[in-house]
Amino acid sequence: MQNTMKFKKEIALTEGHLSAALCKKVRNGDIGVLIIREANEDIESISKLKLLPQDLYGSKVIPVGGDDNTKSTHVWHETEMLWHNDRAYSSDCHPVVGLYCQSAPKGSATTRFCDMQAAWFDAPQELKDKSNINCLNTVDKYFVQAEYPHTFKEDRAEKIYRRRAKAEHPLTMKDSTGAWFFFSPAYTWCDHEDELMEHCFQEKYIYEHHWNENDLLVYNNLKVVHARGKTPTEIKRRHLRYALS
Repeated sequence: MQNTMKFKKEIALTEGHLSAALCKKVRNGDIGVLIIREANEDIESISKLKLLPQDLYGSKVIPVGGDDNTKSTHVWHETEMLWHNDRAYSSDCHPVVGLYCQSAPKGSATTRFCDMQAAWFDAPQELKDKSNINCLNTVDKYFVQAEYPHTFKEDRAEKIYRRRAKAEHPLTMKDSTGAWFFFSPAYTWCDHEDELMEHCFQEKYIYEHHWNENDLLVYNNLKVVHARGKTPTEIKRRHLRYALS
């Protein structure tokens, strides 16, 4: 089956919102990453998509970085974030994610996005054949590899999270546009990881986004994995993350 997903598309808002057709294209996987300039943080009105709870506390908006209160619930930006699909360790992995930039001063980390459908399409047949398996996705793998960039309100919440955050998913997924690798290096335990890493994360499959204030990226969270570098503590890079139905 041919790869027909458009990996990235950049637009300007018209009349303050996205067309229903564009939102549907991201939701259906026809567009991987939709880049919207000069947006605002009212993503529910912009996208006409419903916001979903994202964490143990039922939060619908997750701050990323730029928070001086280290005890508040947010994602750190001082540490690198590994390649991942958001909530790949969950049985109800979010289909669409929105990331809105409130501030990105000089020195802020970029975010990289990788087209896992193009990677599958170009993969050697031997790797495709070996990828017709189910894999365990668990947040514990992240803790093994690196410091987890999230603040929990209490130790008990972290223990519950780590116990529950695991799910089995097919390594190869398919829809009307073709197949892709559902491989999240941050969370996926599976055979052939070294081969997948070497093949999938070639520069030709990657888009690196340099953030500007009021950028909004809406992306298909099943077909696109993303990663982020470190931002020094003194730089107040601040984003808001949304999960969309």
